[in-house]
Amino acid sequence: RDNELDGDNSEDDSEIPPNNLPADLRHLHWEGLVDTTVGLESKVDKAGFAALRSPEFPFEGLDLQGGYDALEITCRTDARVYTVNLVVNSFLPNDMYQGHIIMGNDAEATTHSGNAFDLSKQRCWQTLYLPFSEFGSGQRRLETKIQIKAVGFTLMDGNSGPFQFDLARIRAVNFFKGHVMRDQKR
Repeated sequence: RDNELDGDNSEDDSEIPPNNLPADLRHLHWEGLVDTTVGLESKVDKAGFAALRSPEFPFEGLDLQGGYDALEITCRTDARVYTVNLVVNSFLPNDMYQGHIIMGNDAEATTHSGNAFDLSKQRCWQTLYLPFSEFGSGQRRLETKIQIKAVGFTLMDGNSGPFQFDLARIRAVNFFKGHVMRDQKR
């Protein structure tokens, strides 16, 4: 049993990447421009972020019943650091745990002065595995017996400039010694 969330179509001119995922893979395309400039009369120390979040899943969330230990994410990024947010069902309202997508590629840095960019020809689809045990909220770590209410992504790396993130698939999996395990009958 796989728990998946697929994105929408998006135009893309990239070639077939080395991991054999098709260039026209259906995906959610998210791009924009982050400005971290703090106003002269502002009372805040930092500024500039972008966030994207799914609607809340019905019936108190997606109950993983302890049957999965990692999140599998197939995405293309511009080599900036993105945060994955899991809102879980708990006694705390809006209880959120965070993990990070950190991957470099051969693309030029995207923190330049806001010029237009197109990294689609330089970026490849990559599949990442984020163990639930590595998601944190303060001093707390996420357990595997959870109900996920919503999933989100945030860009808050402190850099101004354009960003681009494509999400093709996200699902809960069992990950053991570098491989996704097939579900076992209960």
